[in-house]
Amino acid sequence: MSLTKSAQELEAKGFDYSRLDIGVAQAARAAADRFRAQYRRAAAEAIEVGSALLAVKDNLDHGLFGEWLAAEFGGDARTAQNYMALAREFGAKPEIVSDLPLTIAYKLASPGVPESVREQVEVRIRDDGKLNADQVRKMIADGIEADRERRAKEREAERRSKLSEQQIKDEDRKDKARRRSREARAEEGRRREEEWQRERDRRALAQARMAAMIEENIGAEREAFVAELKFAPDNALSIAFKVPSEQSGSDKHAASVVADERAARDPAQVAVERLKSSWKTADQEARQQFVVWVQSGGNS
Repeated sequence: MSLTKSAQELEAKGFDYSRLDIGVAQAARAAADRFRAQYRRAAAEAIEVGSALLAVKDNLDHGLFGEWLAAEFGGDARTAQNYMALAREFGAKPEIVSDLPLTIAYKLASPGVPESVREQVEVRIRDDGKLNADQVRKMIADGIEADRERRAKEREAERRSKLSEQQIKDEDRKDKARRRSREARAEEGRRREEEWQRERDRRALAQARMAAMIEENIGAEREAFVAELKFAPDNALSIAFKVPSEQSGSDKHAASVVADERAARDPAQVAVERLKSSWKTADQEARQQFVVWVQSGGNS
């Protein structure tokens, strides 16, 4: 069975050009064809150079190839290794990498990639007609990770095979205790997060109710009230009324002095300041109580 499929079959699995205007679709198809042609030329040339390098290496005595490469190749040793790996793995079946960028083809051919990954790529290309760079990159990453896990399990199995029955029982008991400890810590973390979320929800609800109550009662004084909140940032009223903080440090102190003087001249502002102060105190107390609650482990 051929590893390539017709253009119609490939397009059926690729981009839907029917969504584009005819002229735009034609230009996009032409660009894609140029990309693929360039990839094929680059892969073919790399395999050809790699095959020539392998032939020279096979005919030179040990140690001479590196000297020859430095004198005659014109590129670095890493590039030469990439060419040779590509020729070694895909010289007999260049169609596997013909539609891939060279960087992905090099990675697929590298010795660090399990042979099973190359086999999977070949099967997918035979079945689907083509794979894009992202798909191959993911298959490589997944294959390397799976191979790493497999080898780790093999090493662990070999290590345990050398232990006595009692040592294995002791290890299993310790592993089980560690798992229980991890699970308990994770559960405690979830419980604390849920408690903290409930507390945040309660605070948000209280702020909303407080804002609604004040909104209902201050009426025409709302703008003046909100303006005054700018001089007392980071309290529940400021949050509920979405009032931004405009001063900090000495500016806040100076602003508060001005606000006090203004309130002294206007009895209505005195009431506003008193209400604001009482809510600020209550908010601070609530924060302190919550900090104590968290420090105590969430036990009331």
